[in-house]
Amino acid sequence: MKSILRKIFGQAQAEETSGCKGNKPLDERFASHFTAHGGRFLYCENRRKALAYFQNIRLENNWTHFNCPDRDLASWLKTLGLSPRDSRVAEANLIHCECMVARKGSILLSSHQTLGKRLTELSDNYVIVGKVDQIVDSISDGLCFIKSRKSGNIPSNITAINGKRVGRELDEDLGVPKNIYLLLVEN
Repeated sequence: MKSILRKIFGQAQAEETSGCKGNKPLDERFASHFTAHGGRFLYCENRRKALAYFQNIRLENNWTHFNCPDRDLASWLKTLGLSPRDSRVAEANLIHCECMVARKGSILLSSHQTLGKRLTELSDNYVIVGKVDQIVDSISDGLCFIKSRKSGNIPSNITAINGKRVGRELDEDLGVPKNIYLLLVEN
């Protein structure tokens, strides 16, 4: 995670001089690809910092209604004096991810996060919480990761999102999320 901090604070030259320019760590590759696709990435040293960032995101976007099927994250809403809402009236989704794919800068979500709903049935705005140990190299590695973690309860629907798409790719009918924030929490 130190590589991300160096990059954020403009001290990334250490990576280039070490001869690792082509072999960036997974976390750095993910952050680079994710933000290149328009995703908003925030590194969090701990859950307290993640909650503070979430509060800032919420206030910046003036969001008060969240779809939040996860009990753990629903406690964040309660801490801020909010409560989860039905996905039909929610302005944003507060969810965990299955994993993150470094090679594509994608986030894998499943029916476990969306409660079986398609992305087109949810708000276009996402605040996604992930942990550093959930970053994998490829989508294939991601599917293996999910299978190993959910051995008795493999999700029925897995989809990848990777930030805001630009230009002609942005099509409201496709249900492409408009805003994706990722809070990456150190384990």
